[in-house]
Amino acid sequence: MSESAVFNSFPHLERLLRDFGHLTAAAHELRTPNPEDDEFVRCGMIGFAQNVSLDDWSFDHFHYLQALRSEVSNGDFSTAWRRFTCLAAGYFLGMRVAGLLNDVDLRLSEAHTPGFMWLHSQAFDDGDARHAG
Repeated sequence: MSESAVFNSFPHLERLLRDFGHLTAAAHELRTPNPEDDEFVRCGMIGFAQNVSLDDWSFDHFHYLQALRSEVSNGDFSTAWRRFTCLAAGYFLGMRVAGLLNDVDLRLSEAHTPGFMWLHSQAFDDGDARHAG
């Protein structure tokens, strides 16, 4: 990505929201040898795999998702909110590994994600059957 190009995370987040039901179903079906890969980490892994092979998933990526999962587990966030947070984080990590984002753009996408989610907060209501996984 060019240094002068401004990264816009919203089209990526819109795509993830559009495909959220399908992607969370894929996370539910994903089997890994690590018992610590709960549904939220697996959502991150599925997001990651949208841009790069899961063969490139590392312990550092797991640690990053684990910390993020802990952040959104403290509070009144719905399950769907926590799933999407991890899905988006994994997606942008995958973009970074694929060379599609630099570190600044990765941090920018992290900052944009909660705002995007608040704009679409009804989609993350646990009663919304479209996103049940």
